[in-house]
Amino acid sequence: MLTLGQLRDWIKMQMPELRDCIAVGSIDGNKDKFVGVYPLKLPSSMQRICLGGEEQTGYQERGASILLHWTKNVDEAEQQAMELYRLFYGSSRVVMGDNLAIKIDPGAGPIPVGKDKNGVSEFVVQIKITYERI
Repeated sequence: MLTLGQLRDWIKMQMPELRDCIAVGSIDGNKDKFVGVYPLKLPSSMQRICLGGEEQTGYQERGASILLHWTKNVDEAEQQAMELYRLFYGSSRVVMGDNLAIKIDPGAGPIPVGKDKNGVSEFVVQIKITYERI
């Protein structure tokens, strides 16, 4: 199974500037720049299992919601959100942990969600990853 930790680690490898400001399941709201990786429930609530069980199942899907908490400057935050979005847009056949992401769908673009109580701008990128075990 593809974990959120594996996704986080892959993002850190692709965007080294996020190395010290990305976490699974939370953000540090005291910092002006932080990224949180959260689970996203996909429309179909059940994982697909082929006849013959797990060994015969070639691929699975994983949803993730990536919250970008990035400065009080909305333009700067949107630029960083677009960079994060472009990381996934059109990506295929990338290794994440012990899985091969064969398709990554980041949706229509980053979603602005406003500012937090400290005035830090936030955007969300919601992705659907179709992957297979290596």
